Amino acid sequence: MKKYLFSSVLAMLILGCGDSAVDKVKKYTLPQFKSMNIETAIKTSKICSKISWDDTSKDGLVSANITCEVGADVLKAEFDAQNAKFLKAQEEAKAQIKEKVENNLKNLAERYEISDKEKLHEIAMKFCEYDEKENKNLFSVPVKCDETGLNGGIDGLKAGLKDYEKNHIVSVLKNVVWQEKEPVKVYFIKPAVEVKSRVITLQFVVNTDDTISFKGGEMVQDGKSERIGSGVLARFYKRD
Repeated sequence: MKKYLFSSVLAMLILGCGDSAVDKVKKYTLPQFKSMNIETAIKTSKICSKISWDDTSKDGLVSANITCEVGADVLKAEFDAQNAKFLKAQEEAKAQIKEKVENNLKNLAERYEISDKEKLHEIAMKFCEYDEKENKNLFSVPVKCDETGLNGGIDGLKAGLKDYEKNHIVSVLKNVVWQEKEPVKVYFIKPAVEVKSRVITLQFVVNTDDTISFKGGEMVQDGKSERIGSGVLARFYKRD
């Protein structure tokens, strides 16, 4: 009991009469974000649908938390933006694959004087298929072919090919099937994930010289909790 009374008195002495930890935090302008004070940043950020301020002072440490319940419209906008970015990257990846396939078929047709490169593509798709199970094998192409049918199709397009020439055509056509049939991979951009709920808690400490320090916080997203840093805080100061 005595410890509790001492802590409460100490907190009051640090803050001064009439000033709570919450008031101090609200009015303070962080040196790294000089455009506005903390309260203005939080209230006008359009991130939160509900905001609560809590004095969390304890054991001589004067502190306050801000809890922000992120609005459903914000979560949807984030999902839509990330999904659009991912789909764009996916389409670009598909276009690159199509270009590679076209170049492979064109080079084959020119090298072996085959008049119809589309026929090359047709027999590749007819006699070969992508084998996902073999994709983990680093030493072979993950494509299985009806070798008899494939070689017969090649003979029908160009008679008199030497064995090594035919083997080269088969190898390239297998790569064409691999490129076209393997699921498109998008690097560096994650697929959009729909988030149903997000609550952000920001933690601040009132120092003895009346400055305010941001001490990180917590984000609970669809029931999963993680610690957050200044990067999340910066989002409240961002303006379009």
